[in-house]
Amino acid sequence: MKWTYSIKNKITAAVLLAAVLIVTLANNLVERSHFKQLDASFASMYEDRMLVESYIFKLYENLHQRQALILASDNQKGFDHLKTAFLNSKSERELLIQKYSTTYLTPEEEIEFEKLKEIVQRINNIESGLTQGQSTEDQLSRFVSDNNEVASRAFDSLSALSAIQTSEAQNIREESEKIILGNISISQLEMAILIIIGLVIQALIFSSKSLKATAKQQPHLN
Repeated sequence: MKWTYSIKNKITAAVLLAAVLIVTLANNLVERSHFKQLDASFASMYEDRMLVESYIFKLYENLHQRQALILASDNQKGFDHLKTAFLNSKSERELLIQKYSTTYLTPEEEIEFEKLKEIVQRINNIESGLTQGQSTEDQLSRFVSDNNEVASRAFDSLSALSAIQTSEAQNIREESEKIILGNISISQLEMAILIIIGLVIQALIFSSKSLKATAKQQPHLN
């Protein structure tokens, strides 16, 4: 019956070796999935957060510069001389808004972004009113007053959008850390399983050798 026991050992060893291959393959597939998730996280961090933050900063600079031009001008002389500057400023804003709209927006961010677009449209209308050349001094004063109020709202909206970028970047970082920690845990589990399987296979080998040694001793004992 010892030969039967030997066959069982070989079958067990074969099953364990197959288990090693399965565990290794499964871990490889999981690692690939994790790497894809990390790659997506890094891409999102750059395209949807870092680039967007640069758009927000440029919009802030754009609005700040036009605000400085308006405040430096005299209502009595009008704002016709700023027409070219306003057109350039408007073109830059529209380009930045268009670039921003192509990125991924969270639900909260989308709401705030729509507010910003409405505010920017009001700014465009105010600039048209300031440079139309037929406004009275009182009308220009109202345009300037409206502009100050709308510009303040624009800066608040940009600040809110910037805060969202910071929050989302933190979320992406935390998700990436979870993926990395999960990958480490799986690798450690794989290592533990392989060590256990290796020890079992060694035990089977030693057991098989013991059986062979016993079989050789039997004729001598007789």
